[in-house]
Parts: sequence; C-alpha cells; structure tokens
Amino acid sequence: MTETILELRDVEAGYGTTHVLKGVNIALKQRERLAIIGRNGVGKTTTLATIMGLTRLHGGSVWLKGQDITHLPSHKRARTGLGLVPQTRDIFASLTVEENLLAGRRGKASLEEAYALFPRLAERRRNNGTQLSGGEMQMLSIARTLMGKPDILLLDEPLEGLAPVICDMLMGVFERLASNGDTTVVLVEQHTALALDFAQRVIILDGGRIVHEGTASHLKANPDVLDRHVGVALLDAKNAETPSVAAASFAVAAAVRAPRRMVEGHVAIEPPSGVSVWDIDPYAHEVLADPAPYYAELRARGPFVYLPKYGALAVGRYRETREVFSDSARFVSSRGIGLTDFKLEKPWRPPSVILEVDPPYHTKTRTAMARSLSPKALNALRVPFQAQADAVVEHLLDIGTFDAVPDLAEAYPTSVFPQAVGLTNVDARRLVDYGSMVFNAVGPDNELRRNALARGPDIVPWITEQCRRENLQPGGFGQSIYAFADSGDITHEEAGMLVRSLLSAGVDTTVTGIGSAVWCLATNPSQFEILKADLTRVKGAFEETLRFTSPVHTFCRTADIDTVVSGVSIRADTKILCVLGAANLDADHWPQADVFDITRKPNGHLAFGVGIHGCVGQMVARLEMDAVLLALATKVDSIELAGMPVWRPNNAMHALETLPVTLRRKHGS
Repeated sequence: MTETILELRDVEAGYGTTHVLKGVNIALKQRERLAIIGRNGVGKTTTLATIMGLTRLHGGSVWLKGQDITHLPSHKRARTGLGLVPQTRDIFASLTVEENLLAGRRGKASLEEAYALFPRLAERRRNNGTQLSGGEMQMLSIARTLMGKPDILLLDEPLEGLAPVICDMLMGVFERLASNGDTTVVLVEQHTALALDFAQRVIILDGGRIVHEGTASHLKANPDVLDRHVGVALLDAKNAETPSVAAASFAVAAAVRAPRRMVEGHVAIEPPSGVSVWDIDPYAHEVLADPAPYYAELRARGPFVYLPKYGALAVGRYRETREVFSDSARFVSSRGIGLTDFKLEKPWRPPSVILEVDPPYHTKTRTAMARSLSPKALNALRVPFQAQADAVVEHLLDIGTFDAVPDLAEAYPTSVFPQAVGLTNVDARRLVDYGSMVFNAVGPDNELRRNALARGPDIVPWITEQCRRENLQPGGFGQSIYAFADSGDITHEEAGMLVRSLLSAGVDTTVTGIGSAVWCLATNPSQFEILKADLTRVKGAFEETLRFTSPVHTFCRTADIDTVVSGVSIRADTKILCVLGAANLDADHWPQADVFDITRKPNGHLAFGVGIHGCVGQMVARLEMDAVLLALATKVDSIELAGMPVWRPNNAMHALETLPVTLRRKHGS
C-alpha cells in the first residue's frame, strides 16, 4: 500500500491576520500526481506556500513523512524533501545559468541531470539570468529546484505566459519525473485540460475550501462539476455541436501537444510549397564579412527561400522585400525585428517603443519623436554640424593617413549627435558599442550576440542613466521628447525609452554610413571627382551609399496572419528575414545595381526602412552625412586606400572595422 508522504490537517492559513485557507485537509500519497485547480484567488498558490512554510498558520498542522513540520522554517523544509517552483520564476539574475543551478544543489545532484532534462540550459550555461527568455527562465527555475533532489515537487502555474511549444515540453518533463522516479508532483495550473491530462487526482478549491476531490477521469466524465466550480464545461459528447469553453481548452491542449519546433525563440515552420530550401547560415562569419555572393544567390533562388537552420523564410528581391517590410498589418514588428518572437519569448531588454511596436501604439510614440525632430530643430543644427565636420576633416588632412572608422566615422557623430540629444555626459566608446550591441542582439544566439550581450551590464545601466530627464540639457531632442510626456501624449517612461532609441539607432547607423561613404569614394575615385565638381550631388552621394552598402543588412518581420506573397503561402507565426542588403542590389529594380553611381536616383531604397517604420531619425543622419561629404568635397583632392579595409561582422549591420585611408588636401583649401 502506497504510504502517505504529505498531510495538511485542518489547515487555516493566510497572510497577516487574513485567513485564505479554511479547514483544508489533503493527504498526498508517494509518487502521486495531484492537480489543484480553481478560479483565481481561491487559495491555490497559498496552499503551496503553506506547505513550504511561507504563510502564517492560524490553525491545523502540516506533516511530512510522518513528522510534524508545522513549525519548521522554509529552508529546513526544503532540506527534508520539499521543492517549490514559484509562479514568479525567481532566479538570480546576476548569476549564470550554471551558477544558479549550483546554488540549488543538494547532495549528489548533478548538472548533467539538469542539462539532460533541459538541453537548452546546457547551451546557455554561461549566460546570465538577464539574458534568458521567459521560457528559459522557467526551465532554470524548475531545474534549480530539482537540483535540491526534492521528494515532492510543488509547481505553481509553471505554464503561465509561455508559448504552447514550451508548455508541451515542460509537461513532458513533468511526465518523465513522475513516471521514472520517486518524485511526487503537486501541480497548480490554470490550463485545466493539461492539468487533467497529467493528474491522477484533482482537488478543486473555492473560497479557500476544498469543494471537490476525485480522479481526473471522473471530472472529465462529469463536466458539470468543472462548470460549477471552475467556470468551464467540458464538451458534451451527446451534443458535439455546442462546444464549451473547456472543449476549446482541450482543443488548445491538443494543439500544444502537436509537434512544433522552436528555434531561436520563434516557431520553426516547414518549407512552403514551391519554395527553395537553402542550407546556409546568413549569420555565419564568412557571410557577414562578404555578403555579396549570398545576396546574389538569395535573389536568384526565387522570391523567398527556406532556411532549415532557423525554420524561417528569407526574402531578398526588391519587390517582395518591400512588400513584407512595409505591410505592418500582415507582417508585424511588435513580435521582434530579430529572430526571437516576442509573443512567445521574453526579449533581452524591454522592446523599443517605436521600432518594435505597431499601430495604434506606434502612432503615439512616433508622433512624439517626429515632432521633437522637427525641421525647425534640425535647421538649427545645420551650421554647428557643418562647422564640426569642417574641423574634423581639417584635422585629418593635417594627419594625412589614418583609420577612417575611429578617426572620422566614429569621431564625428559622437561629437555632434549626443549634444543634439542633450547628453551632459558623453562616452563615445559606450555610445558606439551600445549601438553595435543592440544590432547584434537581433541575431541568433551566436558568438557575436553572446559577446555583445556580455557587455550589457556595463553599457546598459550607463545608457539608461543618461536618458533620465535630469541628465539632459535644455534645448536638446531629449528634453523635447520629455515635454510630450508633460502634456500627457506619452508617459515619462516612454519618453526615456524614446531617448534610448535615439542613442541606439542614431549613432551606430550614422557611424556605419560615414565609413561606407568614405569606402565608396576611395574605391570609386571617378565618383569623387563628380562630387567635387558638382556639390549639389552631396545628397545623391549619400543616398547611393545607403543603397549600395545597406548599413542595416537584415531585419525580421513576423507574419501575424496566414497570407500570400508572390504566390507563396505564408502561415501565421512565420519569421521572415528581410534582407535589405540583397533587395537594394536587385538589378530588376535598379539597372547596374552592383555599380556605385552618385548620378543615380536611388529613390525607394530600403536602407532606412519604408512605410510607418521608416527610420524616424533619418533626417538627422542625412544632416550629419551631408556635412561630412560637403567637407570632404570642398577640402580634399583625393581619398586613397592606405591598407586593406576590414568589414566587421554584425548580425544586423554591414559595417567597417577598419578603413586605412590617405587624404590629400586640395590646393588652396
């Protein structure tokens, strides 16, 4: 006969003087699977907390393995075999995955066992808690509890807020724990259908009292009980045309159990009919360093290709890329502009309130940003921007030979843009590295992303501090944005995040654009001659640089509905890599697209986005670029390479790492 391992005898418990549980009696058998269900606020979480000694006991007693543990503190209860996975997914955010696991280890528990249950944690073992998705955090919370070798595993809403595929995986883990060992499991869960599928016995709480206790099979056969106490009713087999709420719940449960694969935080799809399958990694180092062959092959293979490594689509022809990138109703940004689907996984930082949101929310924040960067505000910057560009170029002419990336492309924007925003504390290195980190973060969990996020603890708090209102000078873009919070158009928190967006997008893209422009002119001297002879082509030279080099090479969109593009059926939840670099070199849209030609009118290039998500700060970038190109065209006779340029691999940016050049002064300048 299976022995009773845990008992609650006439328990009255709650918080302070409040009584939540009222005369609760539970006898739990060894290796039993018990589900506790009920509406919100009926005492389910309090029951688990009382078992762990986290509430005030007003009456009754708690027994574990025949011993009275009523007055035993929580940490000693854990040592005697109780393990709680709280609803809050508490982990040590500053510790790595492995350090979190070791912090929970008791006895002979091994890391290998934890990693066998959750292989994803093995891949993330050196990542800090702040770098984990919501699903990964829950895996870690469960695994750390299991490192304590509990005899009884208490699970409080373990599936809350998680993607169906993650729910399916976790329920499989719970099934293995209950079936293959001596673990007794108590599950509190709102997903009623999943709870009934897992449990042998079910307790329904209402008003802090047990109102029903029986087998899961009995509840399935008597749906009126669920309807009465939980607020759902199971599908009546005699009247299948009138499905109930619980019937829908079971349908969802079936969908959860359907084989779905998650890759890099999004649902991996199967290749649509007629789409070329291409086994290439667009984020591989060699592709990022020299993307032109990848761009050409991507366009040649058709309107879309399927990438098996990521279970996603990629689009590189101009027409289809523009359609996907601009149609915010079908292909959304709010689910993340990188590979992670924010609907299914928690992002590494709070999403951008302008780049990673959709209407109508996007309309509010974009309006505040656009009005802060008004033509009047920009015109006031034209003279000081030009004066600084002239001074930087004059200084570099005195040097002669230098690296154009740190000495010009980085030096100029970080000398004018932070002041325009109103920063009082300028750290050029952190500003540049923050932009690089943000763009690397939209890629897969590769070395680039891990190295970038490793700098987060140093860079992100500093950036956040600079975006605070009290640290911004009057008259800058930052204070103008906060003024919209004062008027109630946006919140003060949103204002700070908009300033943050300016710093992430307004520095690195301009740095990249300036470096690319110097490279284009150095490797195409005839075009520099055209520019020097006709200064009205300054704007055209910058636009052609953007088209030709595409500072942002790839951003993602997520299909929010089932749809069709160019005859290709695209199912909802599909991640699509919009390869802007390939689209901007599509010869079907621009004749001789692989030629840098500043006399071209590259109207419609996608370098600054398109539609409602067109870069709101592009006019500031154009102002900076115009100033630099005008200074070069009026003061410099020639730009010559002084060494081999090196491109810096980045998961979203196509940027130079080094660009050794020699500037020769114009006679008389």
